[in-house]
Amino acid sequence: MLKKVNRINKKAEIDKFFGLSFAKGKGRNFSGDFIIVKILTNKENILPKFAFIVSNKVDKRATARNKIKRRLRFIVSKYLKMIESDKSFILVAKNSAKNADFKSLENDFLKIAAKARLFHN
Repeated sequence: MLKKVNRINKKAEIDKFFGLSFAKGKGRNFSGDFIIVKILTNKENILPKFAFIVSNKVDKRATARNKIKRRLRFIVSKYLKMIESDKSFILVAKNSAKNADFKSLENDFLKIAAKARLFHN
């Protein structure tokens, strides 16, 4: 589980990732095989912040959606110390994520992180 300071928990914060405010705020999207990572730079952040979205379209069962979220949270917490601190992230699971194992999700996250240059040098 991520610490509270690393979570995006207000609807207003999540809404910044969608629509015109995302484009105006210089937001970026990076897509992999199983997840989409939306990144928004926020100078007010002291620590990186995350939210996880798994839609009903991915799987109707809440247990399956929660399993995907748990896996994504663990992957993020594993690499949290290496991620730049002035950014907020939303990880959106694609339909293919329901059939992915943990290692595939982790590799997909690392590919996206390398492409987006999320890690400190």
